[in-house]
Parts: sequence; structure tokens; C-alpha cells
Amino acid sequence: MKVLFLNTTANWHYFYPPLFFSLARELNKLGIEAKVAGYRELTWFRNEKIKKNKTYLLKHWGINLSLESLLTPIFWNKYLYKYFINIEYVNLKNYIIKNKMDVVITPLNYKTLLKLKKLGIKIVLFSGDEIFYDEWFEFAKNCETILTVSEYGKKIYEDKGINAKIFRFFVDDEYFYPQNKNKIIDFVFIGRRIYDRENVFKDMIFPLINKYKNFHIFGFGFDDITCIVHRPLFWHEIPHILNISKISVNIHREFFKQTEGSVNLRTYETLACKTFLLTDYTPGIAKLFEDKKEVVIARNGKEMLELGEYYLNNKEERERIAQRGYEKVVRFHTAKVRARELFEILKKF
Repeated sequence: MKVLFLNTTANWHYFYPPLFFSLARELNKLGIEAKVAGYRELTWFRNEKIKKNKTYLLKHWGINLSLESLLTPIFWNKYLYKYFINIEYVNLKNYIIKNKMDVVITPLNYKTLLKLKKLGIKIVLFSGDEIFYDEWFEFAKNCETILTVSEYGKKIYEDKGINAKIFRFFVDDEYFYPQNKNKIIDFVFIGRRIYDRENVFKDMIFPLINKYKNFHIFGFGFDDITCIVHRPLFWHEIPHILNISKISVNIHREFFKQTEGSVNLRTYETLACKTFLLTDYTPGIAKLFEDKKEVVIARNGKEMLELGEYYLNNKEERERIAQRGYEKVVRFHTAKVRARELFEILKKF
């Protein structure tokens, strides 16, 4: 069997961990030939038989102007859009045939991909953020199966008659692992300042920032914060920062609050580095990890401040919890584990 992991662009992993690359590597070890590609590069830059259309590239990459603003919607939808989509499909089809692919695994609900079913290709949709809308479900209904990160997502899909399998987020422990470095940062928060966790950020992070000078933030949108703020990290820099931090503070985006069994990537990354995790409450955290044994969960700003102070001053207890959290992650939530789970799913095809 040959599997293609297809994302928007192959370069997406500069800021995000290369989850598909990790899965492909592990699947190859299990005897399934797996490749990773970006949709844009694959359909527009890798097949020289198709003439590259400058107008389309201008539109596709959004350089300086919007093509649609210069054309009537009818002309765009009736003529140009279909023309460009056909070019994409031809390139995609040529790549699939040339490489003799059997399965495409993707987080993209691009309708072009469904045309591959005419070639006998199985389409598997990876549902990560669990943000749903009508077009997403319409695409999902035409896929072989859905890989959903939570019980919440699985129930929603099954209620709509869509086949779905639990396939949680994970961490690649070949990159995220304990490095036995000196812990020189008391508290660290790594992430973006996003609208749907702004209230939680103010409630749970601000009290720690106001009390502790050695609180470091790495990410976008924190220009008005008085603590030590750094540029955003590339994914491969994150393990170093986690390894030199005593406490990694984690808060989830809003949709995690309703997704039983789903937690964000930072949860797994922190624990894989054997760093103590102080996190807000989500149903997923409570389901997957034991509070006060593998992680420590705060339910409001007062608890976050009290727990942060307690564990900052109790090194041995902090390290015991971090050790148990590390053991849980490397046993149940690594790329190797998920690849074996995916292998069992693919075998049924």
C-alpha cells in the first residue's frame, strides 16, 4: 500500500510540528510506503507538462491584488474557476498515477480531491481542530473514513452517518524529549494570542505575570504585556525552551472546552520533554491525564496562581509529576503509537 499525506503546503511545518512527516516516517518502518506533499506545490510546481498560469498564481498566492475583485462573480465562477480546478486535478492525477498511490490522507476539504475516487483512491480526512461547517460535512460524507481527535467529533460525525475513527493528536518523541538542561525559566507560555482564548488568558495568565518576573512568553500578539516577551518559535526550537523551563503554562482554545478526549499539541510536547505542565481545565485533559499525578489542572485564575506558586517552590513534587506525565505520553501518545493505530485502520482498506 502507498499513502500520500497531503497538506496545503509542504512548508507548513516551519511553525507547526511536522505531524504528517512523523507519521509517514513511522508508517514506512511498518511496511507502508508513505510520502508527504503540499497541495499547492504538487498541483502547480511539480508537473512540467502543465503550463503555469501567471494569473492563477497571482490569485492563488494573493500577491498585491484580488483577481475576483476585478472580475464579475459569474465570469469567475463559470469559466476561470473551473479551468484552474481542472489544471489542479490533472497535475494531481498525474502525480497519483506516477507514484501509484492508494490512499490520500489530508486535512483539506478541497473538492478536487474527491475526483481521485474515480481512480480508485481512498480519501481519508483528518479532522484536527473539530471546527465544523456544512461544506466540511459534505466533503466528509464522500471520504472513506474520518480521523477525528476526540469522542466529541466522532459522535457528531456518526450522528450524520459518517464513518469516523478516534485518532488523537500526538508528539514526535524523536524531537521532543528530555535534554537534562538547567531550568533557568520559572514559567513559560508558548503560543499565539488568539481571540477565543483571550478571556482565559487574562484570567489565568495575568496573575502569574504580575507576580513573577521570570515569566517568559514566546508568540504573536503580546506587545502590551509587561513580562519578558520573545518572538514566535519555530517548532524545532520549542523542545529547547521547554527543557529549560520549570513550569510550562498551557491554556486551550475555546473549542477544546467541549471536545472530550482532545487536548492541544502543547500538552503532549511539554510532557514529552519531561517538563511540568500547569494547564487550564478541559474535558480532554481530565480524561487523558490524572490531575496532581501526571499534570496539574487549574480551573480559574486563583487556582492557577496558587498552584503555580506551590509547585514552583516544591521541586521534588514538581519533578515527580513531570516524570509520570512523561511516562504516560511516551507510552500512549507518540508518532510511533499513532502510526500503529493508523496501520490497523489502513489494513482494512
